[in-house]
This record gives sequence, structure tokens and C-alpha cells, in this order.
Amino acid sequence: MKEKIKKKRNKAPKQKDIVEVVNQIVDEVNRILRDKEKEKYFYGLTLLYSFTENLLRHMSFIDTIWKQSEEGEISDELIEEFRDYYFDKLNFYGIIEKVYDKKLIKKSLKVKLQELRKQRNDFIHQCWLYVQRNDGRYLRKELIGVVDIVNSLVERFNRMAEETGVLDLYHPSDLTKQEWIVKG
Repeated sequence: MKEKIKKKRNKAPKQKDIVEVVNQIVDEVNRILRDKEKEKYFYGLTLLYSFTENLLRHMSFIDTIWKQSEEGEISDELIEEFRDYYFDKLNFYGIIEKVYDKKLIKKSLKVKLQELRKQRNDFIHQCWLYVQRNDGRYLRKELIGVVDIVNSLVERFNRMAEETGVLDLYHPSDLTKQEWIVKG
């Protein structure tokens, strides 16, 4: 993966912000691919599937909060309501559609994300049938394909962060009830 999120703010020690999390994932997947760690290709795919869905959730949430704050002060109750909606109620299909409807991504990326979602569903839900789960060449090819889509999404997030200045104000632990799923 080539694209890392540009860091713009100082943060409190020991708190991982979204920039650190993304860059940790980028570094980890790059290491897996660079070192050809075949036994970790499956993990890398699973990590990127989960990361993609959660980054879309953050993008949509940020956009909603940003637009609401332009109209005036936003209450903690409204933020909680948005958080519940984006992080607890929408599935992967729904969040892709929501981000597209908000014009945060182009149709070409939406189509790629919906294909990625289908691939993820087959990969995870049919893992016990998945003959290729031990085929390093096949998994590497799949991982590289997902990396290309994730790079496009991270590039879009970077543009969104610059446009809104959100990284100066935003920390994912403020928005999610659970920690990010980055646990090696």
C-alpha cells in the first residue's frame, strides 16, 4: 500500500488516532507483501476488509457531523444518535450506499467497493469451503487487489480530511464504542 494519511495534529500520548491506526495497517500489510509472508495473507485480507468497512463508517459520520456543525452547535445527544446509526445499524452494503449517496465517493469506487464486499462475504462466510485459503499465490493476488481499492479510499479520506480540517478535532475513540480492530 502506498497511501498513508497525512498527519496534521499533535495528540495526547498513548491514544491512537485514526492516522496512526491507518498508517499501522499500511505498514503491516506492506510488510506482509514485501516479506512474502504467505501465512499472513489471509490475515491481511481480513484486516483490510474490516478496515475498509470501518473507514467508510468514519467518512460518513464525519461528513454528517461536519454538515450539522456548519448549521450551528451540535448536541451530544445528536452525535450519539449519529454514532449509533453509522456504527451499529448500517451493514457493509448500507454504508457503501450511504457514502455514495453523500457523494463522498465516485460511482467507479462504489462499484469496486460493492465487489469487494461480495468478495469479503464469500471469503469470510464460506471460509470452510474456500479451497484457496492455503494458496499463497492466489491470496497474494487477492490482497494486492484489495490494497488498490483501499489506496483509493484512503486517498479520498485524505482529501476529505483536508477539506474539513477534521483531523484537528477528531479522534476515533470519541466516536466509537469499541476500540479499532487493529490487534495483530
